[in-house]
Amino acid sequence: MSSSFLKKLALALLISARPWQWSKNFVVLAPLLFSVQLFSAHSIASGICAFIAFCLVSGGTYLFNDIRDVEADRHHQEKQNRPLAAGDLSRQQARMGIVVFWTLGIGVSLVLPVKSLAVVGAYIVLTVAYTLALKRIVIIDTIVIALGFVLRAVAGAFAIRVEISPWLLICTLMLALFLGFSKRFYEQTQLGHRATAHRPILAAYTPRLLRLLVSGSAVLTLALYTGYTLHHR
Repeated sequence: MSSSFLKKLALALLISARPWQWSKNFVVLAPLLFSVQLFSAHSIASGICAFIAFCLVSGGTYLFNDIRDVEADRHHQEKQNRPLAAGDLSRQQARMGIVVFWTLGIGVSLVLPVKSLAVVGAYIVLTVAYTLALKRIVIIDTIVIALGFVLRAVAGAFAIRVEISPWLLICTLMLALFLGFSKRFYEQTQLGHRATAHRPILAAYTPRLLRLLVSGSAVLTLALYTGYTLHHR
């Protein structure tokens, strides 16, 4: 293989792994912040390792998703530019990329406590289930995404060996649900008739249902964060 081919392949895999989406994995570092261990070199190193592990495994799940949706993506105005849909990456190469990303992610997790490794594995299983079926079930699709953020927070806590606060888990879950339902509402209202082409599950969400979900999750999120603040005064 020529060096130019390998560079092109590496670039296609990197783009497919959506590095601009890896900012979501900063939730892994939340326990580090709330446990006031920002001056512990060991805790910082462990937190960063957990962050890197989630960036790698999430990159693999994006590739898995692209393989499943490649035909639909080729008829989508924006998604048709993804390397797999555009023909810059073959299915076989994408499968190899999944193995590489997941192997590296799990490999990084091996330097962390076993519980963190287990959570990384659970995250892979959850996201695969989401791609295969759960993203087509109304409300469940958003709940699964929110649970992904909870798993990130749990892995971060296990990585630095601190007790997991129930407040951290429920607040993370509710905030993620609020943001998820808000995103669904934004997509539906802004994209109009193109909404279902962008995200098929939006056909199952009515405007009234989304308004109820957004307002309800907002109220619960505010109430929980207020309770958390009062509890830790």
